[in-house]
Amino acid sequence: MNAGKTLFLAAVAGVVLLTYSPSYAVSAQDAEKFQKTLDELEALQPKKHQHGGRYSKAFKAKLQQVLKAAQVLLDQHGVRWNLDPANSEIILITPLRSGHSMNQTAYGVQKTMRGLEVEYNPKELLGSDASALFEEDRGRLIISADDVQRGEIGSFLQHELRHALLQNRLMNGRDTVFFGFVEAMPGHTIGEAPYNQQFSFDEIAAYSVQIHFLGHELEVARRAGNSDLVNTRAKEIQWAIDVVTPLLNVLEVSIPQALTTIEVMEQSSQTTNPWLGLSKLESVLGDDVDCSGFSNGAAGLFFFRNDVQFKNHKKSVVFANIETGPVRTVVGTVDLGFRNNLKVATDRLKSDGTSVGASDELAPVIRQVRRKMLLLRDRLKDLKQAYADLTLVLRGKRYDDVIERTRSIKHAVVDQPQDLSSYP
Repeated sequence: MNAGKTLFLAAVAGVVLLTYSPSYAVSAQDAEKFQKTLDELEALQPKKHQHGGRYSKAFKAKLQQVLKAAQVLLDQHGVRWNLDPANSEIILITPLRSGHSMNQTAYGVQKTMRGLEVEYNPKELLGSDASALFEEDRGRLIISADDVQRGEIGSFLQHELRHALLQNRLMNGRDTVFFGFVEAMPGHTIGEAPYNQQFSFDEIAAYSVQIHFLGHELEVARRAGNSDLVNTRAKEIQWAIDVVTPLLNVLEVSIPQALTTIEVMEQSSQTTNPWLGLSKLESVLGDDVDCSGFSNGAAGLFFFRNDVQFKNHKKSVVFANIETGPVRTVVGTVDLGFRNNLKVATDRLKSDGTSVGASDELAPVIRQVRRKMLLLRDRLKDLKQAYADLTLVLRGKRYDDVIERTRSIKHAVVDQPQDLSSYP
C-alpha cells in the first residue's frame, strides 16, 4: 500500500469510515491465488452445476479454497476476522474500535445501524451477480473481492453503505426524498439492464456517493504519481456515470408525468365528476398489496401501506403508487400520521366507491408526495448537469477539475430537514 495515501474520513450518520490503514506486506503470489480460485469458482456458477437448487460438490470444494485464500489475504492486511458460527461459508469482519479500517468500519456500522454486520460472502455475491451487497433482511453488509484484495474499503461498499444508511434512516422515522422507486408495468421495460424492470430512487444517491469516493481515490493516485491507477479511477468514474445517467433519464420523464397525474386527480376530485374511487389488490414489486385510490382509466393514483425491514425490525410506511402508461412511480413516506389518513380514506372508498370525502383525507398525503417529487426533480436536474460537466473534464483528462467536481456531487444527495418546506 502506498505510503503517500491519506485517510478518507466519511462521517455519515455518526459512522466514521477509515478507508486506508497502515501498510502491510501482501504476497503477490497469494493475491494471484485468490483471484485465480475466485475465477474458477465463477466458472462453476452456471445452473448446470446446481442440482435441485443445491450447489455441486465441485462448487463447494472450490468455495472453500476461495475462503481460505481470502483469509490469507485478510491476515496479511492485518484485518481481524472469524467464520460465521451459523455458516462456515461466510467470513465475518470483527468489529473493533481500533486497528484496521475494515474492523473499525464494522464497529461503526454495528454501533449505529441496528447491529449491522460486515462480511465477505463470495457465494452470495456470485449468486446475486454483485460486487458488494447490503442485505436488509439479514442485516449484513457484504464487502467485495476487491476489498479483500486491496485490504481497503472500496467504492462498491460505499455504494451499498448508502443503501444501508437510507434503510436505517427510515427505521428511525426520518424521511428522505430518495425513498421510492420506479417500476415497469407488466409487459413493458424501462431504462437499461440491470435496471430495466425497476430501480429505487436511492440508486441515484448511491452512485453519486460512489463517484464522490472514486474522485478521492483518483486524487490519492495522483499524489502518489501512479498514472495507471489514475487512468483506472477515471474509467471507473465514467462507468458509474454511464450506469446512473439512464436512470436519471427515466425519472426525467416519469416524475413530470406523475406530477401531472396528481394534478389531474386533485382537479377532478373538486368537480361534479370525480375520478372513480377504487380499493383493489395490486402487484407491486411482485407482492400483492391492498391499494386504495382513484383512476380515470388512463392513469391512476393509489395508496398502500407496507413495511420496510432492517434485520428483524420492521416499520410501517405509506406509499403513493402513481400509474402513467408503461411506468409506475412509487413514492414512500414514513410520516405516521398519514397511516390514519389512509385508513379513513380506504374505509370511505369501500363504503361508497367514490372519491368524495376520501380525497379530503388523502390531501395531506398527496401534498407531501408532491413536495418530495418536486424536490427530487430539482435534485436530478442538478445532478444530470453535474454528470455532463464531469464527463467533459474526464474526456479532457483535466483531473484537477474532475476531483473538484466529484467533491461537490455528494452534497446533492444529502437530505436537509428544511428541504421540503420550500415547496407548496
